[in-house]
Order: sequence, then structure tokens, then C-alpha cells
Amino acid sequence: MTISWPNKSPEPTADGAVSSAIAVHATSRRWLSVFVRPLDYAMKYQLVLQFRGDTLADYYTMVALEDRLIEDLGHSAKVDGHDCGSGETNIFIHTSDPAATFWIVRHTLQREGRLDAVRAAYRDIAGESYTAIWPEGSQKDFVIT
Repeated sequence: MTISWPNKSPEPTADGAVSSAIAVHATSRRWLSVFVRPLDYAMKYQLVLQFRGDTLADYYTMVALEDRLIEDLGHSAKVDGHDCGSGETNIFIHTSDPAATFWIVRHTLQREGRLDAVRAAYRDIAGESYTAIWPEGSQKDFVIT
């Protein structure tokens, strides 16, 4: 009499179609997650888009814009949230390259008719001070209230 032990290998085998299919699925998901997931550890900067206004209408406009940015940026950057209050609305984006990310964001803002209404700056995620990148040549301090 031969005892057949269940396949405990994470690799697919010809022994048992269901367990092989599960093993293939699990292995594929592990490998796929390495390539599809944004590389959060490489995103060393926070890019902030700042608009004037903190009304409910401003909030809904900002949320709609945030959704479009998520689509347009894809996996190149991560829209990390927002805040609204003290007369301003901010969208926070984690990125490994603030200039390249803002280039994409700029096109989205232009398409939405919001480019003239935004101020943008970035900082090292662990840093305190921001470097303004929009409007071009801005010397005004960038502060989040």
C-alpha cells in the first residue's frame, strides 16, 4: 500500500489539478505584486498642490481632481491624501521625481482649467522646508497652514 501525501510544495506539480492551480495562482500573485505595486520606499519626496478656498464646493472639486490625478499618474507616483481648511485646499503626492511628476500633473491641471489656480512645492518626506516649483520663478514661501 502506498500513502500519498498532499503536495506541500509552493510550486505547481502534475499531482492534483486543484492544488496545482492554487499554487500557480499564489505564486503568480506573489511575483506580480513585486512588479505592479508602486515602489513606496523609492518615493522620497512629497509634492503638494495648493489651491485657495476651503468651502464644500472647493472640497468636492479637489476630490474630483484627486481622482483624475490618480488615473493620470498611474504607478509613477502615489496620491497620498488631501486636506481642506484655513482658506486652502492641498493634495499630497509621494514621488521619486517631483519635476517629472509635476510635468504630468501640470497637463492634468491645464486640461481641467486649474493650472493658474495652483501653487506647487515639494520637500523630502522627512524634511521641513518646501521648494516651490509652480508658478515658475516663484520666490514666495510655501507654507501649509
